[in-house]
Amino acid sequence: MLFTTAPELRREHLLAAAKTTGSPELAVPRVIQKVAAIPLLGSGKTDYVTLKKMSEASAGEMTNA
Repeated sequence: MLFTTAPELRREHLLAAAKTTGSPELAVPRVIQKVAAIPLLGSGKTDYVTLKKMSEASAGEMTNA
């Protein structure tokens, strides 16, 4: 899962870039989650604990759909 603030980003764009650089398709995330802002800690670093919780919540929604 990839969290991004870029509304125009699509998996197809990432697949094309991976193909250009010789990266395998396996390296491209299947799920792209668009968010208003990436959560940050008070230090300004990425808050990976919150991202993990968001990821788990999204995965739960996908399995219930």
